[in-house]
Amino acid sequence: MSFTPAAERIHNYNVVCTVRKKPTRLTLNVKGEGYAIHQSVQLEHPTGGRPLELSATGLNNVDFGQVLVGERAVKQVYLLNLGAINYELVWPQAHP
Repeated sequence: MSFTPAAERIHNYNVVCTVRKKPTRLTLNVKGEGYAIHQSVQLEHPTGGRPLELSATGLNNVDFGQVLVGERAVKQVYLLNLGAINYELVWPQAHP
């Protein structure tokens, strides 16, 4: 049995179980809390304005302009936790 809450709230259920060699059913009170991760990934605005929110479902094109061989182009990426639940982020390492 599994439960996937659809709402961010406290849940409380009574689960009735049949136990072998026990004449009556056993009732378990199961409590839990549903939550969701609310995150945002933003990229610095090219003109220094408000950061641009990147899409979580589609491709995001980032224009680094003209970059010559041996030069570097840097963009700031902001990872924001907009929810009440803490979580850890693992950022994959780039291969050289």
